[in-house]
Amino acid sequence: MSSSWLKRVFCFKKVKSDPVAAYRSWVTSTIISSAMTVDQRYANFKHIIEVRPELILHYPDCFPFSERVDDTFTQKYCWPNKPLGDCAIVEWVRCTEFRGQLEIDDCFGHDRLFVATNNDRDALMISMRYT
Repeated sequence: MSSSWLKRVFCFKKVKSDPVAAYRSWVTSTIISSAMTVDQRYANFKHIIEVRPELILHYPDCFPFSERVDDTFTQKYCWPNKPLGDCAIVEWVRCTEFRGQLEIDDCFGHDRLFVATNNDRDALMISMRYT
């Protein structure tokens, strides 16, 4: 067998790294989806802040039931404007308060909006402005 034939058969194109795929894999490896409490879910983050949804979420006029995070918040604190280990994650969690902790309860809990981040300065600014 010639080496050129082997190169044609076994040479695969190099896959370029997709930044969105890298972000998704970072989120799935950082957030613990099987956790029982909010503190356990965001155990890999330094700061967990409960925020008021009306200050962060934007409801477009044409689709009042579809929400999205406000552009000014994402530009300041979220990926891709911040590096992966330093960005903030905004997430709805349905939870109930039990024995002084917020336990995740998908059946009977109340929806609460949390922001988790590792950046100390961002956590201070988010807690001052959005709580």
